[in-house]
Amino acid sequence: MIRIEANALNKSVKFTGRTIREPGGGAVWFNWSCSGFTVCFRGSVLRARLVSLPNRMGPPLLPSETLEHPCIGVRDESSGKEGFLARLKLTEPDSWLTLFEGSTGEHTISVVKLSENARGKAGLLALETDGEFLLPVGGKPSLRLEVVGDSISCGYGNESSEPGFRTEEENGERAYGALAAKALGAEYSCIAVSGCSVAAPTWLPLPVEVLGMESIYRYTDRLLEKERGLDAFTPWDFALNPNDAVVINLGTNDANEIKMLGFAREAIEKFRRRYEAFIEDVRALNGPDTLILCTLGPMDYYLYDDIRDTVDSYIRRTGDKRVKCRKFGGIIPFTEGIGADTHPSAATHERMGRELAEMLREYLDVK
Repeated sequence: MIRIEANALNKSVKFTGRTIREPGGGAVWFNWSCSGFTVCFRGSVLRARLVSLPNRMGPPLLPSETLEHPCIGVRDESSGKEGFLARLKLTEPDSWLTLFEGSTGEHTISVVKLSENARGKAGLLALETDGEFLLPVGGKPSLRLEVVGDSISCGYGNESSEPGFRTEEENGERAYGALAAKALGAEYSCIAVSGCSVAAPTWLPLPVEVLGMESIYRYTDRLLEKERGLDAFTPWDFALNPNDAVVINLGTNDANEIKMLGFAREAIEKFRRRYEAFIEDVRALNGPDTLILCTLGPMDYYLYDDIRDTVDSYIRRTGDKRVKCRKFGGIIPFTEGIGADTHPSAATHERMGRELAEMLREYLDVK
């Protein structure tokens, strides 16, 4: 068997999405929804040494501690077939798993993180085959799309209609952003956390620190490094990974804070200030040419008018015409059903994916 260890993975593996390598030859972590890797080899067997970190959910959210394990999908890109060879739940902290076993030949195997970063993490330590590894395929993408959001963007419960969250019922590849990227032939990145708002909430007392997206977006993977006990976080290289469009679908959870504070005007004004500051951060990090599309939906539209007015105010103040604001159509439970905990179903995500693809075609002048 031919083996590639962690420190040589970049020579033979193409990573997608935001990934981060641990210092000292550690794993390459692919924690964000739809992040992952692709490897080409000639042979009949491909095995991977994968590591994982479960998320520990306990009081006050649950009566007792529950471990949430990350889920991945394995696809044979060279077969021409849709769907996964396997969907795996990583319940062991360190294990060798067979990703492919079949006829001898040239194969291209992709692994994608289906569940979200905050609900369990996954990393690659080594690969081995009975044949030989080939150079990674694919060059620079013609279009790169990034979605920034909350549980909706993660695909929370989109493969379930039962209450409660289970990582095996969250499929980021069937969420609207990934579907729009597929329709446009774009490379996709998703920076999304269930329950996330623009700014960290103040109304919900929790035993652990809860981050707002304003404290997450500029870093490669602050959630992992925070869990590792680090105080300094690795910035993401936006110049090396330029986005053609960034879709911001935040505001659903921000509305909870405003409601809990009695719909106070001061709370709404605070949201508007932080939302505009976040647009400025996204613009500064991505550069002047990236389209920034501010969206809301399909669950709670309470803050849509404030988002629209904030975007208008930002445009008037800066003259930045590459910022737009649009609304997704709401959930249609009679024809689309409802996912877990009132979240959008897979059918709703499919329709949202078409909506987003059409918006981006309009603004980016792509087919």
